[in-house]
Amino acid sequence: LRLSTSRKLVSRPLVNKQVAKAESKPKLSTSRKLVSRPLVTKQVAKAEAKPKLSTSRKLVSRPLVNKRKSVPVETLLEDEEEEDEGDSDEDFLHRQELFRQVEKLSDTRQGRHPSSVKVQEWVQKRVGQWQSLEAASKRPKAQEVEVEERLADFFKNFPEMKEKMRESQIEGVKMSIRRDGRCLVADEMGLGKTLQALVIAQCYSEEWPVLIVAPTSVVLNWKTEVVKWFPHLSSEIQVLEWKTFKGHPRREKLVYLVSYDQLMAHKEFRTRPDGNPYKVVIVDEAHMMKNPDARRTKALIPICRTASRCSLLTGTPVLNCAAETWVHMAALDESIPGFADFCVRYSLFKQLEKTADERPELTPVGVREPEELHELLQSFMVRRTKQDVMPDLAEKRRHVKIFQGEDLEGKYLRAIIARQKAAGGKNFANYASMVFSVTAKAKKEAVAKYVEEIIQQQSDAKIVVFGHHEIILSAVEKKLKRLGLSYIRVDGQVSMSDRQERVDAFQNSDEIRVALVGIMACGQGISLTAARVAIFAELYWVPARLLQAEDRVHRHGQKNIVDIYYCVAQGGSYMDESILKKIVDKEMLGDMIVDGKKRNQTSSNFKALLDAK
Repeated sequence: LRLSTSRKLVSRPLVNKQVAKAESKPKLSTSRKLVSRPLVTKQVAKAEAKPKLSTSRKLVSRPLVNKRKSVPVETLLEDEEEEDEGDSDEDFLHRQELFRQVEKLSDTRQGRHPSSVKVQEWVQKRVGQWQSLEAASKRPKAQEVEVEERLADFFKNFPEMKEKMRESQIEGVKMSIRRDGRCLVADEMGLGKTLQALVIAQCYSEEWPVLIVAPTSVVLNWKTEVVKWFPHLSSEIQVLEWKTFKGHPRREKLVYLVSYDQLMAHKEFRTRPDGNPYKVVIVDEAHMMKNPDARRTKALIPICRTASRCSLLTGTPVLNCAAETWVHMAALDESIPGFADFCVRYSLFKQLEKTADERPELTPVGVREPEELHELLQSFMVRRTKQDVMPDLAEKRRHVKIFQGEDLEGKYLRAIIARQKAAGGKNFANYASMVFSVTAKAKKEAVAKYVEEIIQQQSDAKIVVFGHHEIILSAVEKKLKRLGLSYIRVDGQVSMSDRQERVDAFQNSDEIRVALVGIMACGQGISLTAARVAIFAELYWVPARLLQAEDRVHRHGQKNIVDIYYCVAQGGSYMDESILKKIVDKEMLGDMIVDGKKRNQTSSNFKALLDAK
């Protein structure tokens, strides 16, 4: 009670000031008060002289113008994979009991389980509604009128955007409006999801301020993008960081940017300054919100559900298994059945090792009913591929470089074998992180030498070297210094403010030949199209992470054929072959769920690497 009272006391002067201002002005509608500062009031007054289209049509627009070794790079970032918050004992036991009931059932009997039937009935209703929206002849006339009116208003206020937006982006905005501005925007990387989301938000600007949630590494990039496309908002943006506020009242702005970590740590950032929920929300890299038990998911789902408009952006909706799709759908439609019931319908199950309190645990893996799940996901999703949108985009060619025998430092192989023997051949999964790290050490010098060879062969090309461990990037950096080459390095040890500055230097300076990049630190949200060669010094467990990194180079704006080289340590004791097998399986699973491919029609981007080993 004391805490609650103190908060009210802090915010009272701001509220009173607002009330006093409001009392001195003519009262507008409730929705207008959300954005009714003097600049907007001027706009409303101007609009009153025109025929009224709808109460939700006034755009917030032109009136505003006139040294750690062998540490995975991801551990140096704030907002990558996180620990689960954990269920309560009651929730955990209920979920586990349900999973045990269906684990040993045949596929047919699992499909007839009451939980599965409940989900199926909900899916049929949801998909039926979506199919009506997709069929032009069945769309409600009033809905299509709203779509056209909102876009017409937008282009009236921003006529220059007709030339800047691609037809696919305009169509994506229409598809989102048909879903009432609540949509999973899942276009492949590099197709302009950022602009699309900003235009969707602007079409509902009478409900602003807008909240944009993004990984720490791209928060400032979002600020740049907002100013680039909508310069009139340059003075209306605020980045939410606790070190800036520390409990002080926030200033009223129209655009708030916040990282996942800041949102997760500080409840104050989850609502507007006046304490009301945000009505317009954009969540970037939404695949980071995939575990229903994770703290970031529990922080974000209520925000997404209370918002009237919510755009979830990700080029990779599925990273590992079907169960991950539940979080995105639950954020957009609170009527969805619970996570456990969803898993009964769409997941297989795997027995994990016993937890610290000796409770055996089952976890959902893989996918059941992939065709049905694909249809369900489509009802939430706008999805286009590069082949659909940019058939003329330059080709992307993958190559594999095998390191074996004398290429690798033998002492590290002996270390792996010794650890395996000590474990007695059991529970090798517990040592996966160690083996992954040791594999990097074993091939670091070979990779550095190979980078030198590629630089000499591609004498006129800029090159990006992706790595996961600090030690392997440092080995390449040492080689570049010996060669006297200019380069940039962007990994988890580089501050957010410096990252974009270094990327811009690489993009614009002819003197900088090489970029050393952490897969996690720059695997998303940036463009490295000045390069036409990418070298992956290491692999990673999740194929989507590798594809995201590739598409920093191979994306809109790339005019050259892109050559991508993967460095693979051969030998069963090293981690690379095990990783390759897993990423091939995961990519095929994602193809079935997201793109609707049949099991025998999937074509992995990485299978050729596996075959070449």
